[in-house]
Amino acid sequence: CGRCRQVINEAAQMGSCDLPVHCGAAEGDAIRTYTVSELLPDAFGPANLGIR
Repeated sequence: CGRCRQVINEAAQMGSCDLPVHCGAAEGDAIRTYTVSELLPDAFGPANLGIR
């Protein structure tokens, strides 16, 4: 959800990294990996406010 992505984005910005997010389905589909910036493009977070 968008709120979850925002929380993950803020944690990633605080750690100065683009965290990987692993996504899978219950039916045994392949696990896909995305970065936070791929899942939440043009994000706004602590770094935009000068907070580290």
